[in-house]
Amino acid sequence: MTEIVERETGVAVDPNEISVGVMLTEGAEELEGLDGHMRQIASSLQAWINDQRSNVGPLERPDFQAAKDVFSEMKIARRIGGEDDTASNALEITEGLALQGIKWEHEDQITTDLFNQMAAEQNLDAVVRRIWREDDVCSQAVCAFYWGYTEFKVRGKTDSGNARKTKKKVWFPQRIAVLDSTKVLPVELDAFGGERLAWRAEPMEYELYKQVLNGQRVDQAVDRFYAGPYQIQPAEARELRDYNSSTLILLNHDTVKRYTATKSDYQRWAPLRMKSIFRLIDMKLQLMAADRVALVGAANYILLVKKGDKDRPAVSGEIENLREGFKTLAKVPVIFSDHRLEIEIVAPKVDFTLQGEKYNLIDSRIVQRLLSGLPDYKTKGGFTLELGRSTQLTLQGRRHMLKRFLEAEIARAVVNHPKNDGIFDGGAPSLSFTPSTIQIGDVAALAQQIMALRTQKEISRESTLEFFGFDQGAEAMRRKVEELIYDDIFQTQVPFSAAGPGGEPGAPPAAQGGNGAAGGRPADGASKPAQNPTKTNVNDKGNTSSGTRKQTTT
Repeated sequence: MTEIVERETGVAVDPNEISVGVMLTEGAEELEGLDGHMRQIASSLQAWINDQRSNVGPLERPDFQAAKDVFSEMKIARRIGGEDDTASNALEITEGLALQGIKWEHEDQITTDLFNQMAAEQNLDAVVRRIWREDDVCSQAVCAFYWGYTEFKVRGKTDSGNARKTKKKVWFPQRIAVLDSTKVLPVELDAFGGERLAWRAEPMEYELYKQVLNGQRVDQAVDRFYAGPYQIQPAEARELRDYNSSTLILLNHDTVKRYTATKSDYQRWAPLRMKSIFRLIDMKLQLMAADRVALVGAANYILLVKKGDKDRPAVSGEIENLREGFKTLAKVPVIFSDHRLEIEIVAPKVDFTLQGEKYNLIDSRIVQRLLSGLPDYKTKGGFTLELGRSTQLTLQGRRHMLKRFLEAEIARAVVNHPKNDGIFDGGAPSLSFTPSTIQIGDVAALAQQIMALRTQKEISRESTLEFFGFDQGAEAMRRKVEELIYDDIFQTQVPFSAAGPGGEPGAPPAAQGGNGAAGGRPADGASKPAQNPTKTNVNDKGNTSSGTRKQTTT
């Protein structure tokens, strides 16, 4: 305590004076009688006590109180998302359901290939997951795009069947960073939802920025992402008085973008999604604290040792011998005595400690909110994934809006950039997620519908494979390898039938080119396999030789 007051006032303090100052702060009349030195000490100490009582989050407070600003709420939400078991599991579930894979698609193969190579260099899968997680806890994500040139070799084949040898030098965001949302302040809001973003710089950051402005140091990141010091207007300063507005640096609108959950144009921040579970988390922590008290009390039990009875009370020598004996009881747990010795363990009852029913009610409400599920009061937990149609629609809606943000800030920005003039034909590509449709619960009925649509040729093979979690390119490569290397060994047929023409499982396939019932291609209008295809072999010298081989159906 002495060190705290010395740090706050800069005055060396005697501990006895501190105690006097604390007592005198109880009443204003007594405080008036202090001299200037003691009044400064007592005032600083009282300010520190008040700050310690108020400057804590709901995870430490005995009673829930709302945080004083949005940034404090975001920090609380981050801590809940990382420390609470139910909340963190719910966030991981939403990420796993919505983001299994992504890729760019376009009718022009060159555009598709270039954008997918760019996505690999950006590690776009990881970037999208970081944006999703930041949006989960903060209901927004601020992204910084670091643009630069990279030369790519276009993959694939030309219309004549030759491998492409074209190289393209593309200007695109090589790195994408997700910034700390609690350090970005939206300013200059207008009636149509327009805004500027300002960085809430720490004193050291602002000092380094001034050195760059004065030419004392060179930093390319400062030139790319900062647009200059921001002087907040008086009207806006009154609205943002709870935020650090003295060291704001305006961010470059071309390289820093903000993605938010649904909000009105006049709102500075979107409603915090996790704020609605703060009270539930507080109740859960109080419940855990109560159970912890019972468990600690049971572990730190009282050992009551009684010696003697009403007919033969214990004498001082016997009691002293017992006391000395129990000092070594942990090492030698053996006691010799007569029938007058009684040992009793005194501990609180734990019959109602760590009961699942007490936690299930709160946890089900937390899961229900974070997964956007409608309550089902017929079930014991109040919420089930099988009835989570609302969860499915909510996740698909969130993913759709994220898709639109990435298409605007990456795809269209790259295609329309003057430095990429003449590289891309046919406009910007679209972003595709895998799976294309989020499904929760039993998907057997939907799988049958997907297969029926594929049979009717209403959807593509790629969409069908993606529904089941397969990649068409990878499966095509595996089919080729399987045909060249393994088909002659296993002599299997696709689709597989339990019995061959001889009626025995594993019998050789029927005549070449049979329909789906007799082996070969399924009877869905697909072309039949060619008879006696030519197999090309490559010798050690690189020369090729052709020959025929026994037909195997694929």
